[in-house]
Amino acid sequence: MHPVKSLLAALSSTLVLFACASAPPPAPPPKKEAIQARLRVPPLEANGRLITVPIEGTAEVAFRAMFLTGSVDDPKGREGLTALTARLMAEGGTRRLSYPELLRALYPMASNISVQVEKEQTVFLGSVHPDKAEEFITLLAEVLMTPRLDEADLERIRQVLLSDLEKRLKAVDDENLGKEALGSMLFPAPHPYHRYDGGTVKGLSAITIDDVEAHVKRVFGRQRLILGAAGAVSEEIGDKLESAFAELPLGEPRLASIEPVAKPKEHHVLIVEKPAKAIAISLGFAHDAFRGHPDFSALALVQSHLGEHRQFHGVLMSEMRERRGLNYGDYAYVEKFIQEGWSRNALTNVARRQQHFEIWIRPVDPADAIFALRLALFYLERLQQNGLTEEEVRSAATFLTGYTRLWDLTPSRRLGYALDDAFYGIESYLEGYRADLATLDAASVKRAIAAHLVSPGLEIVFVAPDGEALKKALLEGAPSTKTYPSAPPAGVLEDDAKVSVRPLGLKAENIRVVKAAELFKD
Repeated sequence: MHPVKSLLAALSSTLVLFACASAPPPAPPPKKEAIQARLRVPPLEANGRLITVPIEGTAEVAFRAMFLTGSVDDPKGREGLTALTARLMAEGGTRRLSYPELLRALYPMASNISVQVEKEQTVFLGSVHPDKAEEFITLLAEVLMTPRLDEADLERIRQVLLSDLEKRLKAVDDENLGKEALGSMLFPAPHPYHRYDGGTVKGLSAITIDDVEAHVKRVFGRQRLILGAAGAVSEEIGDKLESAFAELPLGEPRLASIEPVAKPKEHHVLIVEKPAKAIAISLGFAHDAFRGHPDFSALALVQSHLGEHRQFHGVLMSEMRERRGLNYGDYAYVEKFIQEGWSRNALTNVARRQQHFEIWIRPVDPADAIFALRLALFYLERLQQNGLTEEEVRSAATFLTGYTRLWDLTPSRRLGYALDDAFYGIESYLEGYRADLATLDAASVKRAIAAHLVSPGLEIVFVAPDGEALKKALLEGAPSTKTYPSAPPAGVLEDDAKVSVRPLGLKAENIRVVKAAELFKD
């Protein structure tokens, strides 16, 4: 084994050591009113509110300007308007400065202004040495309050977004294609979460400069704005940041509510067909818990036990990759997860007023795809039926108590968490999570699983070649035994014997095959 891989394996083993039947009939689905009561995130007063996170010993100031605006605000027929508008604001210059001139002004500060757009949040962010903070704030205010909105820049960014949609997402990024397709199934149209954040081919192509100008006035106003600064923040910097945006027009308030989505009553399968040597699988369902919900810490612990992102101690990773060599990675999530760059960290400021549970299985040899699905469902159902033992709870809690300290090491990430805390109306998610880890036990975890992670049906997505053949195999339900080049670890073959004949319970009318090229067109 390569020495770097050996080191990584040893480190993962150390982390694992450190950190770590028949299902009851599902309860009847709760009434809509009951779901809405549990889903109610406290109202958020934005209106240019300032959040500061002073951090001693830092030599930078991280800034974030968060608007309670996202793809949920895209008008019908203009899908992608928020993404295109935000990119044009960040990458199109200001009335005073062209974009090249803006870059030249930021360069001596060793800074830039970037933007990320999600369902309910659009965040403009950057960081700078405290000596340059006031100059940076002036430029940030210009970008957001007096964007240039030039036709040529609009066309340039439109082409970038169309290329990203057609040549990255649909052509080469099978993992994220599966995740986005799953999102559209979890939240069916006309739910506002159904829209892909990057828009559609038709929507992006239809957007005009008039649409952009109207959208800026409507959804990038003071009523939706929360300002943040973290790190070497002084009172003067905070005052400057607030005053710089004091004259931002109010605009319209954010979308008042998000309609709750119940769990699916049956399994539904979408096969996204495209040329591929391996198959990506995503599956899940919406649930009614979020940060601040009494059960969320227990669910987050279950996530870590079942499949913490890019960690080796999770059940799915251990059983599917380590013991069976099926694929590269198998993870579980109890809230929307977007990986921050190439790190193991979750991107901050992707908060939502409804969350969902999902499992990623990536990538799998086509011959093993149905077995991999059966295996993931086998361990999910075992979790649903049995919960966790006290030892498993304590092992996961011990690991997470330390691991969560890695999540907010930088001023920018700490600020991101603070803004998300404001979104959910809580004091400090990470501090509350760590406190809860000390008190969780097997009984409370099992109650949380039963309340939120049991569903009569699943939404399932395959990104695969030859969709009709896969559909036929899924419906036939033939045994899908896995073979191994050498003897597998103890217990594997015993579990495989149960897994290989596990009924999938799929109906032909609930399986759709669609060409990847047809997704996100209209």
